[in-house]
Amino acid sequence: MKKYNLEKLIEWKGPEKADPFPGLPALSRRPNPLAIRNLVVVSSFKSCSVFALQKKSGKVVWSFELGTYGGHSLSHNSEMILAGTVRGIFCLSLASGKKNWSYEPYDKEQESFYSEAICAGDSVFIADRYGYLHALRAKTGSLKWKVLLSPSGKYGINATVTVVANRIYAVSTGGELSCVDAKTGKLLWVLTLDEGSIRPPIVSRGKIYIQGEKNIFLIDLKTRDIGKIGFNEIIDICVLGRSIYIIDKRISSNSSEGEDFSVFAHSQGHSHQILRMKERPSGFFPVAGKKHLGILGSGKLIFLNVEKERKEAEVLGLFSSIPFVEKSRIYSVGLLNEAVCFRNPAFEV
Repeated sequence: MKKYNLEKLIEWKGPEKADPFPGLPALSRRPNPLAIRNLVVVSSFKSCSVFALQKKSGKVVWSFELGTYGGHSLSHNSEMILAGTVRGIFCLSLASGKKNWSYEPYDKEQESFYSEAICAGDSVFIADRYGYLHALRAKTGSLKWKVLLSPSGKYGINATVTVVANRIYAVSTGGELSCVDAKTGKLLWVLTLDEGSIRPPIVSRGKIYIQGEKNIFLIDLKTRDIGKIGFNEIIDICVLGRSIYIIDKRISSNSSEGEDFSVFAHSQGHSHQILRMKERPSGFFPVAGKKHLGILGSGKLIFLNVEKERKEAEVLGLFSSIPFVEKSRIYSVGLLNEAVCFRNPAFEV
């Protein structure tokens, strides 16, 4: 396995803020930044802003002040960027960073949104902590429809929704999995699971995968039959082809060893361990191609060869969110609000 020092891979970074506090919460599970055509766009937590940089040089193109903490994942279409906060959404011009519209339906002091906004076609979808799904017109931000997804009215939706083939899938903190018609807002069906989730539903090969705390739920899209795979304490999951990869927290029976974390591969009804680590990881990130899978760890990025089921490379450095990965470059956010562009070592091993 090859180890790389981040500083030796860096091609550019900036704009750096001389701030003693982290630019983003350490090991955030949120994907951030976003690389779009010739830009890298970052939602910065501590500086409460969104900024865009030139992809090749790191030069600042524009910035926008959110007025409250940033750090939410960004969504986009060909012309606009959606930047979220706990209070609502800002729609910004991709070219200039100017505000097109904003949507803050609740009291501005309320932390109403933990999920990210999703842009799909001519609509924007976002779920809130009170159990409602909002559909907005992408051009104006005006409300198309709003539907309560929790039949009991008790549970909020902290997980970002998933939009596939004109269907919206949302899971609540209480374990209610809802399917909504994306055009009309009609609630098509609701299933109740044993656990809630704060992670987006994954739709792949005719199934919906829901990550709970101790179980992965597999829902057949045709029959809506529910299966589940049990673990100890699930940190994150990733679906690649016919396999599910799981980061699970394990507590050793030997008290002197304490807790550790294992990566499992699950396929055809069986799970087996392929990696063990002592440091707490934050989650998986995708790597271009089918050969590698990334893990955001404590002070490192790990590149796992899923074909050979082994670590192939590590990048040692401080990262504060899930990076954006291209074939030859990786874009991440450091602990001082700075965006960082560096070579992708997965294609150097």
